[in-house]
Parts: sequence; C-alpha cells; structure tokens
Amino acid sequence: AQFLAKHPKINFQIEHGLSRVMAERVFSSHLDIAIVVNPIRHQDFIIKEICNDRVSLWRHKKLRDSKLLMIEPSLKQTQSILKKLKVKRFQVDSILESSSLEFLAQMLLSKAGYAILPERVVDMLNSNEIEVVEDAPVFYDKICAVYKPHFRSTERGRVFTQNLLDFYKNKL
Repeated sequence: AQFLAKHPKINFQIEHGLSRVMAERVFSSHLDIAIVVNPIRHQDFIIKEICNDRVSLWRHKKLRDSKLLMIEPSLKQTQSILKKLKVKRFQVDSILESSSLEFLAQMLLSKAGYAILPERVVDMLNSNEIEVVEDAPVFYDKICAVYKPHFRSTERGRVFTQNLLDFYKNKL
C-alpha cells in the first residue's frame, strides 16, 4: 500500500506460481522481477536475498487423534520433509493435497489434521493456536528477488526493487 501511495501512476501486473516457473518467466523476459524461493544461481540473474523461512510440520494445539496429513505435493520442501517423516515413522491414514498453501493453512486452523507449510504462511493466520510439531523435520528456505541487470538500470526497476528490498528489511 505504501508503494502504491508513493507511485500512484505506475502500472504493473502480478503473477503467482511455483518459484521455478517464475524464475523461468524472468529468464525468458516475460517478467521483470520475481520473488523466488531457493533460486538456482544463473549468470544472467541478479539474486538478492530478502528473507528466510522454514518449512515444517504444523498442528493445531487442540488437534486430537488426526491421521490426516495436508500437503502441497509439488514442492521439493514437502518431498524432503515427507522422506524424513517416513524415517521417523510418522503415521498417517490419508493425505489431502492442494496447490494452495493458504487453503492448507485454513484447514490446519480448522483442526482438520497436520500440515507441511512454510512458517510465513502459518504466521499469516495470526493464531497462537498453531504450533510446529515437536522434533519435526525442517527445511530452510531463502526467499530472493530475481531479476536481470537491465531491469535495475531503469528508473522503474530501481524504484521497485529498492522498495521491495526495504519492505522486507523492515519486516525482519
């Protein structure tokens, strides 16, 4: 909101998608900039780390006897944690899959079951009723701004990237 108030005449489009897809869209010049989780280093990209996150297994504090695990299966973080949970012999009877982390978080809040989620998504619930499962595996993420050098050389690019970096710096 602060950015829009300072720059009311700027036009931009926001896309949402998997980090690898968004990075490819920057690489192919379909996007100027993307926020990407754990980007792969590439000589054509400038990558600025903006924050960190952790993905783990979460539960509602009042959850009782659920054997439902809720996941976004296409994420490598999910797959890594699932492998570690298997080693720990974490038992589930059923899995609910969704591509929406926000939906999974809402299901977690409703006490439907356990969920593998990033902490930043859980924090958006503003609930002190959600907790990480004790001794659960953790996957640490680096969240970065990814763009090509020419984007930062434009006035629009300088203003946008600086505001983005300042926003996250003030949130930490």
